[in-house]
Order: sequence, then structure tokens, then C-alpha cells
Amino acid sequence: SMAPSYAPTEGESMAPSYAPTQPETLYQPSAQPTVAPTTETAAPSVTPVPTASKASALVGVINVIGLTLDNCIATKPIFASGIATIVSVPSSQVSIGCNIANTRRRLTSGDSAAEVDFAVNYGVDKLQEAQAAQATLADTSDKELAEVFVAEAEASTIPEAEVITSGEAADFEVPGAIITDPIVETDTPIDEPTAAPMTLTETPTETPTETPTET
Repeated sequence: SMAPSYAPTEGESMAPSYAPTQPETLYQPSAQPTVAPTTETAAPSVTPVPTASKASALVGVINVIGLTLDNCIATKPIFASGIATIVSVPSSQVSIGCNIANTRRRLTSGDSAAEVDFAVNYGVDKLQEAQAAQATLADTSDKELAEVFVAEAEASTIPEAEVITSGEAADFEVPGAIITDPIVETDTPIDEPTAAPMTLTETPTETPTETPTET
């Protein structure tokens, strides 16, 4: 016959054999925190940036006869300690640089004559201290300068210090030191962009030229 050969028994049913033992729980997302609306109607407020002030620095030049550029670079700590001793500040407060003396040549070598640039850096609101150091340097004679730098060189372990202790580099002179004007820096945030908005222009397309056909 055309009937199927399999027929379910009384204990069987056509329902699927799997039945969940417990009711399924659908995913319930946790409640999101409620954010109170802001009262700002314009651009958000900008946190002000504090203003930083830099005090003056006492800057000058030490002229040394017989000092080469190589010697100057190697003996920077000696000159820093000497200037610090004269004006009574820590040597970490003194910056030393080396420059070529009395020449405008662009190509130089380590044997070129050098001058010693120095700067005594002071903290904020220390202008009176800088002025006192300026007066002290002005009152220090060349002989006293030489004694200080030679003493610092003798106490140093830098090999190049011998150029000072031997007298090869001598005649120390500070022609004059000046006090730089205080510098005030303010980091002001930019409320609006200063750059002009970029506009995109349509790129012109080439019009294809027709090739004449022969008739």
C-alpha cells in the first residue's frame, strides 16, 4: 500500500523529543545610569591654565687668553663652579656655554680661541638677588677671578684643567654682565580653530576627444 511503513506507537508522539527542564530566561540588560542634563547652552567651559613666570638671568662672558674651544668644552664645570663661588649660588644654578672668540668664520676647529658664556639663573621674584650678583661680579677684579678659577681647576679631576693651572689659559676677565628681562609665559587655550576650513573642489574631468572616422 501507499501508507508509510512506520507508524508511531501509542507511547510515542510527533512532538519533538527535547523539552527544556527549566523555563528559558531572556537576557535583560542592566539599567543604565541616568545622567543629569547639563545647563550649558554654548560651548563647554574651558579650564583655565595657570600662568608660568620665569625670572631674570644674569648673563655675561668670561674672556680667557689662551683658552681653545676644546679646552672650554672640557672645563665647563670649572667655570660653573667659579662663577657660583663668586656670586654665592649653587653651581647647578649656573649654565656655561662655549663660543668662538672674536671671529666671524663659519668653519672653526677645536683649536680656535674661545670665550666662555655664562648665565646665572634665578627663581621667580629674585630680581634683587640677580642685581646683587651683578654688582659682585662688577666689583671682582681680574686677579680675584683668576684666583677663583685656578683654585677650582686645582681641585678638579678633569685632565684639561691643566691648561688653567699651568697658566697656558690666563688673564681671566668679565667685561660686564647684564640682567635679562623677566619672561612671562601664559598658555592660553584656543577657543576656536584658527585654521581656515578646508574646502574640496571638484576635480575637472577631461572631455574625451572624438576621433574622426573615415567616410
